[in-house]
Amino acid sequence: MLIVTHAPFVFGYAKPVPVNFLNLRNPKRDMIWVAAAGPAMNLALAFVCTVIWKSLAPMLDARPDPAAGAAAGNYVTAIVLMAQSGILINVALAVFNMLPLPPLDGGRVLVGLLPSALAVK
Repeated sequence: MLIVTHAPFVFGYAKPVPVNFLNLRNPKRDMIWVAAAGPAMNLALAFVCTVIWKSLAPMLDARPDPAAGAAAGNYVTAIVLMAQSGILINVALAVFNMLPLPPLDGGRVLVGLLPSALAVK
């Protein structure tokens, strides 16, 4: 659809991770944990990017030392920009994946929380 509409970006989707339900002691409950692991990892990565961003951003405000060279400032700027992008992308992915729609992780969590009769529907 993105190619047909000539969107400025194109992205694909990841294949679902195969889960062997025989390895789960309580499949309905444990599937909630399996489904929530992806968005939880996205939030953990966003936290790591936030720590990197907060620790390096003050270096951008300092006046560059001519003796230090301009290259060091360029590296810090690049890392700060990557950290900002990492925060945005990972939070967006976590929120999107937790939408309660069946193909997404949020749908699997919802099915695990619903009573059996509603979960089958």
